[in-house]
Amino acid sequence: MSMKLSAIAFAVSSALFLTACGGGGGGGGSVASPSTVISGTAAAGSPIIGKVTVKDSLGAQKTVDIALDGSYSVDVTGMTAPFLFRAAGTVGGRDIALVSAATSADVGNTINITPFTDLIVANIAGVAAEQYFTNNNPSAATLTPAELNTATATLTERLKPVLDAMGVAGSFDLLRTAFRADRSGLDAVMDVVKVTVDPATAQATIKNLITQAEITDNLASKTDAGALPAPSSAEETALKAAVTDLGQIDAAFKLINSYFTTGIPSGTALTNLRALFDPEFLDYGQNLDQLMSTDGILNPENVGIVLSNPVILKRSDDGKVMWVRYRYKNANAGEDGSDVMAFRKNTAGQWLALGNRQLGDTSIVSVNSRYLSNNQYIYQRNIEFWIDDKTNNNVQYVNITG
Repeated sequence: MSMKLSAIAFAVSSALFLTACGGGGGGGGSVASPSTVISGTAAAGSPIIGKVTVKDSLGAQKTVDIALDGSYSVDVTGMTAPFLFRAAGTVGGRDIALVSAATSADVGNTINITPFTDLIVANIAGVAAEQYFTNNNPSAATLTPAELNTATATLTERLKPVLDAMGVAGSFDLLRTAFRADRSGLDAVMDVVKVTVDPATAQATIKNLITQAEITDNLASKTDAGALPAPSSAEETALKAAVTDLGQIDAAFKLINSYFTTGIPSGTALTNLRALFDPEFLDYGQNLDQLMSTDGILNPENVGIVLSNPVILKRSDDGKVMWVRYRYKNANAGEDGSDVMAFRKNTAGQWLALGNRQLGDTSIVSVNSRYLSNNQYIYQRNIEFWIDDKTNNNVQYVNITG
């Protein structure tokens, strides 16, 4: 014990001695260079799976990968502020592109990239942030710290009722405060609040997915200030419960994946897998028995499948059914996309996969054909309508509109 204390005391004394020497003579110490790295989290409820591109005021660009936890870091050495950031990839298996911004004062600090930062930039630009990133280099005359601060403060006030309900501190800076994509704090807010931007009309919608309350944001206007309605006590409880439920559904996906890591489950493993699905499961016409067969999920091709990255689409008023969009990846079949699944909470509080509730799977396929008639080739373009053979036998017709 005494030896460790002596060593620590010696190290501290030495450090103080070196500091004194450097400060007095001007030649013994060194001062760390300011960081030229900007880092943060790129997420939209779940981490964005993809890349971050930073563009400077001269049009120069750098691209870096986003880590699995949504974090990114980019060195802007040699680049000229201000900067625009674009995180492009997938969330819940669906393509997404979100924008953020920084000035020279932000170099060495945190800049987040979320649906909220995207809206901050859009409100400054007056157009969808994606359009602004594509068509403009950020200008120090039009993208200033004051503008970023004002747009951030305005959006924070519009979100404040939900931010408060989810326990986000009043001092939280949507653009610059570090956070983790772990379904807490700001990340929990993004689980239950959806931002949709229509580039054609320059209108954005901010929607509470649990209460269905929504407000409109006219990107061309600097005076939009109406806030989301404050949730009631019961609605606040539902908001928090929805985030917890989403975490449990994510855990259910991970458990399903575990049974396919190295093979196709059988015996006890198959029994345990089946227990993760609702007895009334229905997905593209498949019931639970059909799903648990070699024509369903037990096909050897499904070894290594991964279902991940769920995001909330909607939740029933009683909180017992939740619809999510998720990513599915099957390397053996070359599949990587998104799908929709409902989950239902059983009497024991466990979330079970309920399927997408569709009686069958229909698809529209364009076909170019050529055939020979009277020594002359005839070319045709057709549209074919396909109905999967797993479709429920009770289906008598399919009505296609649009």
